[in-house]
Amino acid sequence: MQRVETLREQADLLRRLAESFDSAQIKDELQNLASRCDQLAAKVAREIAEQRSRPIADLAKTSPEKETS
Repeated sequence: MQRVETLREQADLLRRLAESFDSAQIKDELQNLASRCDQLAAKVAREIAEQRSRPIADLAKTSPEKETS
């Protein structure tokens, strides 16, 4: 969940940064980046939750062990 937290922190930082600009275009682009970070954080959180809810046997089937020589 550290990655999710980092993405959300980045979104907050981008929003604060946007407020420091006078240019509407730059503000909009920074706000869009912040929204994208939030969307990505939500997606990562969902995938982590889904993976945690899957039985261990299913995880073993989808994650083949790498062969060692």
